[in-house]
Formats: sequence, structure tokens, C-alpha cells
Amino acid sequence: MNLGAPDDICIDGILCVGSVFASIYLHENGKLKECRLAENIVIQGKKFQKGLNIRFDFNGNILP
Repeated sequence: MNLGAPDDICIDGILCVGSVFASIYLHENGKLKECRLAENIVIQGKKFQKGLNIRFDFNGNILP
């Protein structure tokens, strides 16, 4: 895993951009809801590029 920028934060194994221009949202259960990716990553067998905004449902499944 990439260490990312000093303000980036890892939530549920996903490195999210930490910036005033990239919001991070959590579900009520504390699981990641939405963020901008701070690195290229494979999640649930799919490749996602750094800089992409990604969303998850309450159970951690990727939303379209």
C-alpha cells in the first residue's frame, strides 16, 4: 500500500484523500460511505484509479 500524503487517511483498508477539497463520509455504523481514493486499488475484485470518488453501502459493498 502507498503511504499517501501526510493528510491522507486509511478507513476500512481504503486510503482516502485527506483534504478540504475531498470530503470523507461515514455511515452511522462507522463504516466508510464515500471518499476520494488516494491510491490505485483493487476492491471486491475491481480496479479503481487514484482520484476517483467511490461510494459504499451500509454493508461495505461498492455502489455505482
